[in-house]
Amino acid sequence: MGESEKEKIRGLIGKYNEVLLNSMTNAVAEDLFNLILVNKEDADFELKDFINQRTEFKSFVMREFLRHNSSTVTSDLKHMSEQRVFDGRKNKPQTKLPI
Repeated sequence: MGESEKEKIRGLIGKYNEVLLNSMTNAVAEDLFNLILVNKEDADFELKDFINQRTEFKSFVMREFLRHNSSTVTSDLKHMSEQRVFDGRKNKPQTKLPI
């Protein structure tokens, strides 16, 4: 992938960040809910409370998910190559402006 494509994708992610975050939050919360049902780990879990507090549930699940995975993501980001932008000010000679 070229630099122009990367910049375009970065711009689109920035533009649609809120929508992507909502989609990711919904997906993680729904997957957790389905795992609770499939694995029958809901014996002590009040599912009716989930229905009544859906927004709070999604928010809490997403915070916990990110807390558990943030070090992994940060570690992965350390190994990704990214070109650093430097304007080269230290390499340019300083000029005096006329007063």
